[in-house]
Amino acid sequence: MQHKLIGDRYPVLECTLSAGESIVCEGGAMLWMSDCFKMETTNGDIGGVFKKLISGENPCQNIYTANADGKIAFGTGIPGSILAFELDGGKTLVMKKGVYLASQSTISLDIAVQKNIKTGLFGGNGFVMQSISGAGWVFLAAEGDIHEVDLAEGEAIVIDTN
Repeated sequence: MQHKLIGDRYPVLECTLSAGESIVCEGGAMLWMSDCFKMETTNGDIGGVFKKLISGENPCQNIYTANADGKIAFGTGIPGSILAFELDGGKTLVMKKGVYLASQSTISLDIAVQKNIKTGLFGGNGFVMQSISGAGWVFLAAEGDIHEVDLAEGEAIVIDTN
């Protein structure tokens, strides 16, 4: 799978898939696609539906599988940025609810629970966060612009959770 980000204020994620490759997205995220894609909607088991509901995600996900080489594009309805991360299977991302946009089918979504009571109550995101793991590409939608900060070894910063 290849991907590119297009645009600034309302970015679009355009992915090129080869025959047999699949991509998963939130319901309503697909903007356009080549006519070679087959779509199926899944919500998993009842436990998966419950986890998605309490993490703020849509309980239904769409899986698009390419029958031939083709392109598919995703976007959000808010001004912001789309971030692309390639996970190697050794790291887990913990994000606020609602940032997941799309991923390769090798990525797993789950919930993460805040262990600190003060953070859960006063951090702005509640006790339930979203856990993203696996090996492959994951695409996240962020409100507003992104400012990357490179940290030196051992350096830490505190980031507002909103």
